[in-house]
Amino acid sequence: MVFMRSKRVKIIGLTDLACPNTLKNYKNWTCESWDPQWNTKIADVNLAGVPSAFNSELALEPSFLPMGLYKCTYIVCICFDIYPLFGN
Repeated sequence: MVFMRSKRVKIIGLTDLACPNTLKNYKNWTCESWDPQWNTKIADVNLAGVPSAFNSELALEPSFLPMGLYKCTYIVCICFDIYPLFGN
């Protein structure tokens, strides 16, 4: 995908958990800058100041990221402290 730095960026993460015991979960986004020539990671992007980094929709303000190639990952973890054995 290509985004313009002058516009707000929205990325939506979709999750399909077909289990009644997965109602409590934790969502998190990570973002890394990548070198397009060598296809290697350059650095992690600090999303600490981005309130939406813990939602299913990541919203980045205009000019938040410098021009470049980025890899964003959406992570969903089931809260095992609430359902430690899933029905056992």
